[in-house]
Amino acid sequence: MKYSKVNFVALLVLFPIILFSQNNTEVKLETVDSVNLEKYVGTWYEISKIPNSFQDQCIKNTTANYKINNDGEIIVLNKCIDE
Repeated sequence: MKYSKVNFVALLVLFPIILFSQNNTEVKLETVDSVNLEKYVGTWYEISKIPNSFQDQCIKNTTANYKINNDGEIIVLNKCIDE
């Protein structure tokens, strides 16, 4: 029992040290001056994802369809199979 307490206390002490000792250097992202939206429009198929709230129910066949309306606004229609 004493050995378990020592391990637990060591873990409590070491965990915050390891957590806060990470190198938090800022990464500068490069951006482009312009994007050709005509190449971006169309149907995009999901091959992998990071879970998000608006797709909790999605099981498979997730797509996002992008199109540009008459006043230049981009419209996105997300679809998936949820059964």
